[in-house]
Amino acid sequence: MEDIELDPMLVKVAAGSVLSAIVVGLVLHFVLEVTTSISLPAVAIITMVPPFVYTYAQQRKLRQYELAFPTFLSNVHSMLEAQLTLPQAIEVARDAGYGRLDPLVARMQSRMEMGVTFPEAFKLFAKETGSKSIASAVSILFSAYTAGGGRLTMIFKATGDNLRKAQALRMNRESQMKAMVLTGYIVFFMFLAVVIILNSSIFAMSGMGVTDNATAMEDNPFAQDNAFMGVGGQIDYTPNIFYLFLVQAFFSGLLLGEISEGSLVAGLKHITILTVITFVVSVIFLF
Repeated sequence: MEDIELDPMLVKVAAGSVLSAIVVGLVLHFVLEVTTSISLPAVAIITMVPPFVYTYAQQRKLRQYELAFPTFLSNVHSMLEAQLTLPQAIEVARDAGYGRLDPLVARMQSRMEMGVTFPEAFKLFAKETGSKSIASAVSILFSAYTAGGGRLTMIFKATGDNLRKAQALRMNRESQMKAMVLTGYIVFFMFLAVVIILNSSIFAMSGMGVTDNATAMEDNPFAQDNAFMGVGGQIDYTPNIFYLFLVQAFFSGLLLGEISEGSLVAGLKHITILTVITFVVSVIFLF
């Protein structure tokens, strides 16, 4: 069974988030005497958001590595065709600029200048990127290098071309998923509209949306934290509807991230957008 490697920095971020959430929760509840309906969402946000932000940032960095790597291989191939040695080809290709990949390319080139072999230098490079895609490409490159008798020029070209094709397929898939993401946003807006209409019209006319305060407090003590006093001593469940919207925004965002980019963490940006929409709609139509 393959060992699971945890990112030490992610563990630190998660631990810091949990400790911060505990402190904030205690302060809100015991010092400021904020109701549970407000303190619990605050604690949940403080606990979840920093690890999500860190993980999403790491994934964006990996994506940038993977987009730049085929260009680097193509440039090395061009230099090899110009009859340069591999260290010379990497040194010249390094100046082309590959964004966040530049420091890793520079370290690889420095290692080769210090006498580190080509396979070992590329293995260390792939490990530093942390990208499974790049590690797989480097492994294939070594296999082809060993089987092909060291014909580096053709190997670099073939590896770069294959990576480009794989990236083109992924981008094509993401383009096709945009329609589904748009559908997800439309469904979310429809959900908000239906609940708001029910709350403002049908529930209000039937008496389902509000309840006599004394009866509600007697039957459900938790209502003290989750309900606000409305007109005429009745309980207004508008805050509960607002929390329902937030929960829907959170899980809809996760689902949209999985659909569009194949990652739940990528749903963070959709969660942020849907949460902002929820606040704006709630301020206009609920509160």
